[in-house]
Amino acid sequence: MGKQIETSRGLISIIEPSSELISELKQLLKFGLYDFGESNPSAKYGFVMQCEHEEVICLKQQPVEVESGRMNEMFQIQHLMICEAYTEFVKANLPGAYLATPYIINKADDKVEVGVAHFIFPDPNFNYSQSEIGKSVGIELYDEYLGRGATTMFMEFHSCYNNAFENTGFSKISYIGIDVRRRNELLKLAMFFMVLRDKIICLRANLREDTDPAWAIFANHQITEVTHLSSVPMEVT
Repeated sequence: MGKQIETSRGLISIIEPSSELISELKQLLKFGLYDFGESNPSAKYGFVMQCEHEEVICLKQQPVEVESGRMNEMFQIQHLMICEAYTEFVKANLPGAYLATPYIINKADDKVEVGVAHFIFPDPNFNYSQSEIGKSVGIELYDEYLGRGATTMFMEFHSCYNNAFENTGFSKISYIGIDVRRRNELLKLAMFFMVLRDKIICLRANLREDTDPAWAIFANHQITEVTHLSSVPMEVT
């Protein structure tokens, strides 16, 4: 039996990524997934964010700036709400991969911008306009930058994210806009979890099962399996 994480809400089995899952991610991600083999003791895979001067593009969900003393609090709340949203998002089972992560940008006068970056990798072979959410969206605001279907995936996640605040009782964060940005325009990212179709994937090299409340969130929503894809962000030439 593989590793299991025990939470106050139940057990979660940690499973190794299948060859099919690895292959699908390599096809979906803009610059692919790099297999370190035995050359990197800290992680098995490189999540390629940049190739030469070209970077992965994301949607930056920008909040109102806050005092730097609230940085960690805002970072943690958004991390947990992302995980809460994932438990609903996976039910849509949309083809493609979705990585939502809190980010930090330092501002003037001891202020910080702590928002959410959305890295979206739609399946080019799927007609998102025929999906339930696609029929209601009817727009392609971000498809030009992130690929056909990215807008549909974002709108589905955005709905789940809003529901996460309502379902948990956390006060909603004030966001003031959505912008298209390059990865390096954001300072710090929390690439902890992502979704591939109906699977939740942990990207951390260290699972942090004893310190991250996200595991209890997953178990609370009857998520019984999480794939562990030990990864680090990287650049390639």
